[in-house]
Amino acid sequence: RKEALARRRGLSEVYRKQASEAIMNRLCEETVWQKAVTVFLYYGYKDEVQTERLILQALSEGKKVYLPRVISDEEMAFLRIQSLDDLESGAFGNCIALTKITFQDGVREIGANAFSFCPIRQLLLPDSITKMDPSAINSNSPSDSIRRSLKKVHWPAGLTEVEKSQFSGFEGLTEVEIPEGVTRIGNSAFYGCVSLTDISLPQSLTVIGMQAFRNCETLPDIDLPDRLKTIEESAFSDCDELRTLEIPDSVREICDAAFQNCDRLRTVNLGESLQKIGVSAFNNCPELREIHFCDGIEEIGGNAFTFTSLDRKSVV
Repeated sequence: RKEALARRRGLSEVYRKQASEAIMNRLCEETVWQKAVTVFLYYGYKDEVQTERLILQALSEGKKVYLPRVISDEEMAFLRIQSLDDLESGAFGNCIALTKITFQDGVREIGANAFSFCPIRQLLLPDSITKMDPSAINSNSPSDSIRRSLKKVHWPAGLTEVEKSQFSGFEGLTEVEIPEGVTRIGNSAFYGCVSLTDISLPQSLTVIGMQAFRNCETLPDIDLPDRLKTIEESAFSDCDELRTLEIPDSVREICDAAFQNCDRLRTVNLGESLQKIGVSAFNNCPELREIHFCDGIEEIGGNAFTFTSLDRKSVV
């Protein structure tokens, strides 16, 4: 990065102006620009690509224009502008220590790799977002700094599903807010979030996908919502801090290995609508001593309760 910045500083003013114009012209020809209703830009500073003409072009086309405003060395907000008169001296610029981003409501889409390799600690996404590229947060690169830095997330209500592997391997994540309106947590969405201790699940949630919370080894007892219907394969396996489990009456199926290898799980209360317990659903939960069954269970898979501390007296 230092070498690239040094080369950029060495460019002549004439070349920089010509290159900026070429970039602007090329971008305005792109279909994605022509169709865009909302655009995120920056105001070119010193030797950066100059963007003033592009900002004016976007405003003249009636687009909603958002620019970043640095709140502090660690926080940035995206604010909508109506004209260049809205800019404040020194308000916009580079911030390599960025740790928090706040959006105004009205943002509807976030593109690919939007936050890749940003050491963000808090990501508070507005509920107005209705489309987000799967790679916007998770680039799937083990070296991506956001996988270690991100501590808190607010998921937007406008997205009804937390996508597959969205936060998989985010070892620093501790707190997640999932609002009402979200109906599904996708496969491996929080797989391996080993520091996750606080997550709020909405009552609108109906499906927890395969391995959604697998290996969240510090996740404590969790309140499952009353409309939940299915807990898919290995959804909570290897969650060592789960101790008491209340399965809502709405749940019809606990799939294979859903709670396998939960070392400290002791008590399970099964809901009235439960019909099936999958293979190895509670296998190798060595401290499981008490489970409350309902009358409607039709099928219990093989090894569902092997390697537990259950006996006939503890099954109610």
